[in-house]
Amino acid sequence: MVYNCYSNRIKKYVPDGPGHGTIQPIESMPIEEYIKALFETAGKWGVQQVKKQDFCKALINGLQCYSGDILKLRKLLVEYMELGITQTEMLECLSELRNKADDRQEDIILDLMDFVTGFCNPTFKIFED
Repeated sequence: MVYNCYSNRIKKYVPDGPGHGTIQPIESMPIEEYIKALFETAGKWGVQQVKKQDFCKALINGLQCYSGDILKLRKLLVEYMELGITQTEMLECLSELRNKADDRQEDIILDLMDFVTGFCNPTFKIFED
């Protein structure tokens, strides 16, 4: 899933077959439609989770497009949690990105880590204890 900063649309990527481990671009579409299509495709193939690397790529793109609204990035985390990314996988990805981030990005990543760990207002935490 690749976020385009300028068009606010997601380029849809769907595995080309169950177990192939490859992803190919299909078309551009809003994120809501992409998430729905991904769930339908995963259900047909019995796929339970998206890969951590897909989440990391989407997060990198989200950080590059960051416009000051942390809740948009939080929404990205929630969507991937619903797709099966675990709390541990999210924290691993965020930690890896934090090690490579500049000061501005590090502050954003730390805020996202707070959402993931629950060190925030209970309304905004992503995972239940």
